[in-house]
Amino acid sequence: MSEPLQDFHWKSSTYERPNHPWVCGRLCEGAPCRPGPDARGNCLVLSRCQPERVGDRYRCTRGPIHGGACREGPLPDGSCCQPDESCQPRPSLLRRRGRIGILFAAAALAFCLFVFGRPTPSSIISPGQVTWAHADIDHNCSACHAAADGGFDSMLASALHTHATQADSRLCLSCHDDLGASALFAHSLEPEQLAGRTLHARRAKQQSEPPSILQFASLTGSSPKTHAIACSSCHREHHGRSSDLKTLSDTQCQNCHAKQFHSFGRGHPDFGDFPHKRRTRIYFDHALHFQKYFAEAEFQRLMPDGAPPSSCTSCHAADPTGGMMRTRGFDQSCAGCHESEIVDVDFPGIPFFALPRLPSSSPLPGANAMPSSVGEWPASDSIAGELPAFMRLLLRNDEMFQSVRQALVVEGRQLMRVDAEHQEVAVSFSLAIKQLLHDVAQNGDVALTDRLGGEFSDFAFLSALIAPSLREATHAWFPNLQSEIEAIAADQSLPKPEATVTSRGQRASTGLGWYVSHHDRTIRYRPIGHEDPLLQTLLERVTARLRYPNSSESDTLWSLHNLLSNPSASGSITSNGPIASGRCLACHTTDNTSLDGELRVNWHARRPGSMVRPFTRFEHAPHILSADGDSCETCHQLETGRRDNADTFRLEFFERDANQLWHQTTDPNHILTSGFQAVTRSNCRTCHNQTQASQSCVECHNYHASGSSHGGAHVDGEP
Repeated sequence: MSEPLQDFHWKSSTYERPNHPWVCGRLCEGAPCRPGPDARGNCLVLSRCQPERVGDRYRCTRGPIHGGACREGPLPDGSCCQPDESCQPRPSLLRRRGRIGILFAAAALAFCLFVFGRPTPSSIISPGQVTWAHADIDHNCSACHAAADGGFDSMLASALHTHATQADSRLCLSCHDDLGASALFAHSLEPEQLAGRTLHARRAKQQSEPPSILQFASLTGSSPKTHAIACSSCHREHHGRSSDLKTLSDTQCQNCHAKQFHSFGRGHPDFGDFPHKRRTRIYFDHALHFQKYFAEAEFQRLMPDGAPPSSCTSCHAADPTGGMMRTRGFDQSCAGCHESEIVDVDFPGIPFFALPRLPSSSPLPGANAMPSSVGEWPASDSIAGELPAFMRLLLRNDEMFQSVRQALVVEGRQLMRVDAEHQEVAVSFSLAIKQLLHDVAQNGDVALTDRLGGEFSDFAFLSALIAPSLREATHAWFPNLQSEIEAIAADQSLPKPEATVTSRGQRASTGLGWYVSHHDRTIRYRPIGHEDPLLQTLLERVTARLRYPNSSESDTLWSLHNLLSNPSASGSITSNGPIASGRCLACHTTDNTSLDGELRVNWHARRPGSMVRPFTRFEHAPHILSADGDSCETCHQLETGRRDNADTFRLEFFERDANQLWHQTTDPNHILTSGFQAVTRSNCRTCHNQTQASQSCVECHNYHASGSSHGGAHVDGEP
């Protein structure tokens, strides 16, 4: 039989019973007293004996459990000769666990009563108030936190997982839906776009050594190139109503960049061509105007009764946001010099209908006279220009006209040699035009609408506008047209006219802007003023058609477009005069804005919201130091250098063809200064430095560089 591991006799055992609330204070020293403390924590050890006087001497009465009587015995005065070895009793492990358990249970009970015993417990666990912008959803945690719908335990679990921040970011985009399809990638750009920009930045020369803290952050941080970034990485909520979620430190901005620097004044790269990232939508050359047209002598010659602008604010004013400098408008900025060119009555206007000149009217050398079967045909003083494009659209489905037009030699509007073989063809050519005029005389604009039906029905709005002029011209040029048409229907020969209709040297008006020109047998339209609704509508529809370059009618449409857009023509694409009566596109550019070749006329300069949000923004209002705009010249300095006549039209807007005629350039991606030198960093560094104005990154830069634009960021040099 085995022996017990220890002696449990009450006189000799030192066994510590776990149910005792107190233990000896000398337990840690390995020499606890045998009896231990009592239930109240009092030490029962009497390390010093209690001397008892027996006669004239003292003797030790210490019991055997404490070591028995000491060998030396008490001192002569009755005091114990042993040192004091009593302990300081301490709570046992059982007692300490009990106390901690009770404390935690009480705390948990108090927390549950405090949090879940209120009508809106979520407000208690909120880390703080949200900004004013989010104040209406202050107590709706689920609007921003995907885990809020799952209760408190779900929110606690989401705090330990990074994927929850991506779910929360998608909730942000449910309201902030103007940041583009790649809003959660760096700068709201596709990874491929960002990689291209990063490669370009790495090739740029580093102007200064980046701070060590940025170098360390770029080495230890994760790359944002290929993974989504949670909104909360930069935008920290619950910091009070007045906090600004868009405020970021320069370190936050720069620690991901390929090129890093200390500050704007120390190491920031040069601006390059800022703000001229593309040509302006309205063509205006400041250098040419200020250095030539606004010069005192030249202006007095061109505008003897006018006055040149006194300052930049004569034509420009800040928009309500203070971000952009907007052009005041045509009436205030341009009309003083250019309105007379638009409504100039000395120029013939844009031809929409014209009679070709036949040899029977005035035979050319070597040309045969037309047969009498043509009937009456008025004489014409002019043969300039080809058959108008609108007239060719009206006759495009006329089989007789189209079949004979290819067989005849027509130079401009002059029908050249007509030999015996082609006389019948020439007769059909002229009768097709007479039939058109007769249809209009009988049925008005309905006849024109029918002829423009199908794919060109969007030009039918011209029918009711030009029909009165066509009727008047028909009565003046072909007074016997009705009898001729009846003779043709009866298969009879046309009667020989008694006299040639001349009606020369007069121009009659048949409606607002429409003219019947008798001297050259044309019907023309002259603009009634700036923003002429007819020309604006016509240009928009013609331009929209030009995105189909392989269309069967593309030549006709281009002809009409060139007639309206040639800045150096006087109502004709073959003349090279100084002014055109229809010259909208001399100032309003046309942009090729898509891969399929779609063209768009820019009727207005850039406005807020008309382009995606750029990387860089500039607010004009704080920088305008005087009401007269004198401070503009501090940053916007005119280009220098001689400008000759060849520079009348800049190549970013117009180019010349082989006939020395100007045509619009439709590529908007030209870097154009609009007559100004590029703004340099030294202009801004004068104020934006460590001692004066702020030089924070977010002062001038937007992080989200995709999506809709908000506010006035004047970044591309447009008026």
